[in-house]
Amino acid sequence: MDGYSIFFILAGLFTLFAAQSNWNWFWNHPRAKGIIWIFRGRKGARVFYLIIGVALLVGGISGFI
Repeated sequence: MDGYSIFFILAGLFTLFAAQSNWNWFWNHPRAKGIIWIFRGRKGARVFYLIIGVALLVGGISGFI
């Protein structure tokens, strides 16, 4: 078990929960606002974060193989 794999899995889960939720403290962060602006709204930003979360999870799980 690699520490990096666990970190990627936890980061992926957090990102998936953030994409699914409507946490104001997460979406009001200046970097998140930049992503919201790039993807023209929260809906597009949530899809982007969903893709990033899945990629982190896959990267973390592939570290165990």
